[in-house]
Order: sequence, then C-alpha cells, then structure tokens
Amino acid sequence: MNSDIKDTLSERGDKYGDFREQGRITQNLKRAMQDSPNWDKLPSYMKEGLDMIQHKVSRILNGDALYDDNVHDIVGYSVLMQDRMKQDREAGVVFEGGGDPVYPAYMHEEKQ
Repeated sequence: MNSDIKDTLSERGDKYGDFREQGRITQNLKRAMQDSPNWDKLPSYMKEGLDMIQHKVSRILNGDALYDDNVHDIVGYSVLMQDRMKQDREAGVVFEGGGDPVYPAYMHEEKQ
C-alpha cells in the first residue's frame, strides 16, 4: 500500500473511528429506515439522501463528534432532497406505489 493511502486511512481513522464499528452503526441505522412503512414508496434520490445522512450520523456517533463537516454534509444532503422534492411537486409527480417515475422535463435531449 502506498504511503498516501496509509496516511489518508490513518487520518480518517482518527476523525471517524474504527471502520468496523462505523459499518455496524451505519448498517443498523439503515436497517431501521428500511423497516419503516414508507421506505419502499420513496424515490431513489430520497433513499440515497437518507442513506448518506445516516452515514454522516454514524460518523458523529463513532468518531470526532465535534467535526462539523459531518453536520455540514447532512445539511447538504437535506437540501438536495428538498430541491428534488420541490421539483417533483411542481411537476405534479405522485409516488403512490413506490419506484421512480420518468421525468420527461428532466431528460437529456438526444443530439441530432
């Protein structure tokens, strides 16, 4: 392993704690979300945003709790979800059965 990777892993370990414990906490948080009544109804962007937020929460719980970058990222993922939700509402999208609808207005036009 090159020294750059070793340095990065050492720095991250100091900041976020043991990777095994990080994984345990993160997966438990994600399992709790997936066990909720609405999980299967959510579009992929909301599931991913919530997954990433739980990843950041577990870093707070496992590592340096005062490292504010984690909270900064939580806010960022929340804003991303909020922006997409607003777009969905404006487009009249309804998520009744789950899954991701096709957004014609957001599709890239084919080049001619």
